[in-house]
Amino acid sequence: MFNVNLVKRHLVALAATAAVSIGVVPAYAQEAPAPAPVQERPAEVPTAPAPIETPADSGPAGEQLVPEGVQEATPPDPAPVLPPAPVQEDPTVNPVQPVANGQTVSVAVEHEGKPRRYLLRIPDNYNPDVAAPVFFGFGGWEDSPENFSSYARMWSTGAHGEAIIVYPEGYERAWEAAPYAKTRDGEDIRFIKRILDDIDLDYRVDRSRVYAMGMSNGGGFTSVAMVSGAFYNPVEMNCVDAPMATLIMHGTADKMMTYDGGTRHEAGYLPVRTVLGGYLNRNRCDMTFMSEPAASGSERLNFNGCQQPVKLLKVPADHTWFWAPDAANEVWNFLSDKYKYVAPPADAAVPAPAEAPAPTA
Repeated sequence: MFNVNLVKRHLVALAATAAVSIGVVPAYAQEAPAPAPVQERPAEVPTAPAPIETPADSGPAGEQLVPEGVQEATPPDPAPVLPPAPVQEDPTVNPVQPVANGQTVSVAVEHEGKPRRYLLRIPDNYNPDVAAPVFFGFGGWEDSPENFSSYARMWSTGAHGEAIIVYPEGYERAWEAAPYAKTRDGEDIRFIKRILDDIDLDYRVDRSRVYAMGMSNGGGFTSVAMVSGAFYNPVEMNCVDAPMATLIMHGTADKMMTYDGGTRHEAGYLPVRTVLGGYLNRNRCDMTFMSEPAASGSERLNFNGCQQPVKLLKVPADHTWFWAPDAANEVWNFLSDKYKYVAPPADAAVPAPAEAPAPTA
């Protein structure tokens, strides 16, 4: 995807229909899932997730599920936790909030000559005096934002109370750099940046907390929090060599985007371990991990010594947005405490300490 990843990595981790929340939908979200009706959130949330198929052979026979040379190890010393950069003053907050707290709207715009659309949800607890994170969610191929928002179930997470949630719609419901995408050369990235800028005109946005998650085609596009990701070449080419928090959730029995990579739509896609290896390198991880069990026979791998956290969840299941482990909460819990330093404007005045000379270097 040419240089699209150079821009993509500047999103830290990079919503829903008018005045409605999430509905009950089938557990499985395919690369081209059937539309699901969006309804009011049920009064009673199901107490148990829908079952996940668990084949007798939960992984590719004889294949290594992590990059070569990576091995399990004892826990390392905890890394120091650095405080986030202070939130910059935002003078553009609209005193008349266009969308009320807890409400969602569909927004249509024209972008680079194409009709585009996104769903925008304002969090339940939005306060114009407090900067809110922005959380982007990208569905799979041929997936509507309504359908993805329904099965993503973000209403079950802290995001609904805290984050401005955006579900963009891919042009002809596809995202770069899949072979079926109708956009190229960073067009989708520019669309996402435009959405962020538009939201920032009306709401108080924390630019150090802009997150992204995606399913299938949307997972390959975001390259931040990826669920059953479609890693078509050249999605991992020309990436900026800088650390970035990364979460990968993938089914070891995925028949659509197999764990070991392959060919689909007459285009190659990368093995999960190859994609993971790239993030281990860019985060300067020490190539060891700690393993712990997760729901439904899954395995969670937390990698050691990384400049930004890297996590892999191997799930013995097919191509889906997972219910167990709960993809919605796995994604939000992983991203929600991550910050990106945002430099102040170049012309911003930085006063020197009282009775002390200004720094010279």
